[in-house]
Amino acid sequence: MEKRWLFEGEWIVATHKKPDEDAIVSVALLQLFDVKIVGYWFWGGGDEVLSPQFQFKNIVWIDRGRRVFDHHGIPGKTSASIVAEELGIANEKWIQPILRHVHRSDLEGRSEPMDLNEMIKAIARELNDDQKIMEIGLKVATAIIEFHRRNMKRDNEKAAMIIKEFFGNETEMPERIRRYYQLLQNPKFVRPCDFVELASVNPDLAKEVLGFIVADIAKYQAAGKEIKEAKRVMAGRYLIIAGESDNPKFNVRARESGAAIVIQKNKSGHVQIFFNHKILPPKLTEKISEDLIALLRLREISLDPMKKLPLRKNDLRKPGKIEEVEEWYLFTGEKGGRLILNGSLTAPEVPTTRIPLEEIVEFVVDVLKNLSHR
Repeated sequence: MEKRWLFEGEWIVATHKKPDEDAIVSVALLQLFDVKIVGYWFWGGGDEVLSPQFQFKNIVWIDRGRRVFDHHGIPGKTSASIVAEELGIANEKWIQPILRHVHRSDLEGRSEPMDLNEMIKAIARELNDDQKIMEIGLKVATAIIEFHRRNMKRDNEKAAMIIKEFFGNETEMPERIRRYYQLLQNPKFVRPCDFVELASVNPDLAKEVLGFIVADIAKYQAAGKEIKEAKRVMAGRYLIIAGESDNPKFNVRARESGAAIVIQKNKSGHVQIFFNHKILPPKLTEKISEDLIALLRLREISLDPMKKLPLRKNDLRKPGKIEEVEEWYLFTGEKGGRLILNGSLTAPEVPTTRIPLEEIVEFVVDVLKNLSHR
């Protein structure tokens, strides 16, 4: 261990609401190496630098605040990888699959059925208690960390048995789980940081998590009905699907239905805009997202007499958040993935947009048509 400050005193972990895989794995690593954590503070702030009023000696910030363990603004890093470096374990062989998995899910937005990211997301979608999400998530992440640290052997058969006992027989399994169950029939099947690793270490916890995943799949099925009632607009050869839904699977089902761009408005009034990267290549997504975020920010300014234009016009197109328009955030992934967010699961305190959903749809159509015209 290279750093000693972590092992002095007691700490309260501060992180965002609805803690995700990156935040939870970070905390699990700290606990595993005996950093004394005595409580949690779930704060919904974005990824900007925190103001001086949040300077507390006994608080360690993770995945927020641009502090020691916040990866935002540091290309190629996750909070978990920074924690591993601080603990002096980043180069150890056993932790590499875990850090790669967190990088893949957090920075590239990629996940596989029944992996750690899906398990934690399923827990977070079912529970409205951040403390409970952290507690259960830590048990799952710690089990998977222990699997790799102890160099345990995968037990596909045990995992398959747990799944079969849960449903009674294969025909009762949702398709997503049935496909995974069938993969488990091959003893050589390997998927790092997945349900098998959890089941190999803690079978009882694996059964509990399976319940969360089943509930999450039910949301996926319900989203199919919502998509049928959603607004569909063609802009050239691109399909736009827009609708009001709190279902986290709405955008997934919309993209599966062929939507190039999905606009989802929550009951809270927050709006998220998703891009289908199977239809829109990275360079095109970059152009569309920057044109669109500029229009949204400009319109937001026009609707609020207290807002002012940024000093530089090009700031309207900037990734991240700009001071003049806190409502809209342009997320950029390392592999070209993009999201436009007005609030999210981890930032519910963001002010809701004043722009009506119908007008946002029009903006998307205009951007696509202008792009086609050029």
